[in-house]
Amino acid sequence: PAWIGAAGLDAERDDWRLGMYCKTVSSYESRRFAADGAYKPLGDFADVQARLARRLSGYASLTLAVENLLDDRYSTVVGYPDLGRRYSLQFDMQR
Repeated sequence: PAWIGAAGLDAERDDWRLGMYCKTVSSYESRRFAADGAYKPLGDFADVQARLARRLSGYASLTLAVENLLDDRYSTVVGYPDLGRRYSLQFDMQR
């Protein structure tokens, strides 16, 4: 890529935490993993992620994450596409 840009924002209040993150990549070409050995266009995408976390106690937290919030279709390597928007819910306990 000619350029890659990234930015993020974290905010926290009481037992809540919000994070927003964005990465943008300019277009580029690659032939790595290309069956025919020819260059394929890649890149030129923005990946936006959001995370909302809630501390449940001194030892436990619950996090909801959304990756590829814009549901952008892209590949960073030939033959391995990003699958679009993804959601995850994570429960953590620490001692």
